[in-house]
Amino acid sequence: MKRLMLAVLLVTGVIMMSQPAMAFTFTLSPAQIQQLYKTYATGGAGTTVYEVESLFDGAKFIGKIAKIGGGSSEIPEIWIGSTALGISDLSGFDAYALNIGNWNENTWEYCLYLNAGGSPVQSGWTAIPVGSSAGLMLNLTTVSGLNNISDIGFCIRGKVPLGTPRNPDYTFETVVAPVPEPATMLLLGPALLGLAGLKRKKSSCA
Repeated sequence: MKRLMLAVLLVTGVIMMSQPAMAFTFTLSPAQIQQLYKTYATGGAGTTVYEVESLFDGAKFIGKIAKIGGGSSEIPEIWIGSTALGISDLSGFDAYALNIGNWNENTWEYCLYLNAGGSPVQSGWTAIPVGSSAGLMLNLTTVSGLNNISDIGFCIRGKVPLGTPRNPDYTFETVVAPVPEPATMLLLGPALLGLAGLKRKKSSCA
């Protein structure tokens, strides 16, 4: 029993020591994610979000990215965010993060963005293959104007049409969720201790 308790405390300690950087990471709540909409696009006129499906831990966004006309080589993109989430000050955070999953049949690229002090800031683009997800993070340590946030969300881009000439694809299906809170991970230690105590009680009763 003592060895188990020591091991649990050790694991909890390791988790706590690894968390300082994450302790100041901002993420949107499921309710906030479900309120996101198209805020900007560089694609053609058909670039839009036409369905937002609410999920228990976030939302699924279904939409289309149209080609840019005139033979442009620019990669079209869509920004999905909101200016009405009540988020105005992120000056106490080191990063902004979201979990993003791609459920379309083609690879799309994703990034996070926010508007701080009137200037848009983006993370690097991350390619997410079909059926995969990734945690995206925007470093805020060098961003100015964090006390004046006017827009926040994520971006999708890709050279369209994707797929094959016989089966062109302009549609994205993207699932977005918050990143897990470090505090939730710290509950692992007390939970294991509780289970250990329950096991010991059952053993003594037997």
